[in-house]
Parts: sequence; structure tokens; C-alpha cells
Amino acid sequence: MKNAEKFPKNDDAVSPVIGVILMVAITVILAAVIAAYVFGMGSNVSKQYMVGAVISQISDSQIDITYLGGGDASYVDYITVMIMTSDGIEIPPKYFNGSNGGLEPDGLADIEPGSTTIVSSNNFTYVDHVIVTATFLDGSQQIIMERYV
Repeated sequence: MKNAEKFPKNDDAVSPVIGVILMVAITVILAAVIAAYVFGMGSNVSKQYMVGAVISQISDSQIDITYLGGGDASYVDYITVMIMTSDGIEIPPKYFNGSNGGLEPDGLADIEPGSTTIVSSNNFTYVDHVIVTATFLDGSQQIIMERYV
């Protein structure tokens, strides 16, 4: 009976420590949410469109670009193809939509998935940097394929 009196039961310390930890955690979370709202941290994120293209070199003088489309294919206005050869020669940009493949966007037809254009040049070296950029109806641009061929 005397042993029970030596170690009195005291469970009071557990609850206050857990309570303080929870209060600090809640305060930090609330401060982060309020700061994000006040400073507008999430407001300047631009929309990313889901479209794609395939680039392949079909000969010493021709590179083939095929627009694959995607979930946001209906928002594409035209495609721009830019090529920089390993010799530092920049091929003039080529624009295409639909069956068009000219030096300026024509705005005549919507580009359809599966549309293909071929860029020809005698300067290709099989280490050419090809960048395919889509311009969307809202005026924004996005690189949809970049590759060395």
C-alpha cells in the first residue's frame, strides 16, 4: 500500500503539450492561407494548353513536323516552326494551319490534328534545334515540341 503513495498518478502534462502543438499548427496554417489570399500568390498562373507535335528528319534536306492535337486542339490558331542549325544558321520561321505552310500565318483555316508541314533546306546537319510553338486564339504562345534532329 505504501508503494502506491510514492508514485502519485499525474496525467495532467500530456494534454497541455498536445494542445499547445495543435494551436501553433493551426496558427501557422491560417497565417499561410491569409498571406496567400492577401498577396495574390495564385492569381498570376497562366493557363497551360494540352497539345503536341512530332518532329522527324526525313532526309538530309527535309524536316517533317506533324501536329498531333490534344485536349485543347480547338484553341490553336496556328503553329510556328523555328529551326537553328548546328552551324548557327537560322532558318526563317514557317507558319502553318490546315494545309497552309507559308512564311506568315494566313488565318484562313483551323489547324486540324494530323496536319503536317515539311521544312526544306540545304543547311540541315542532323543536329538541328527545332522548336514548334502553338499560338492560341487568346494570343498566348506555348512551346509544344522542342527537339534536336
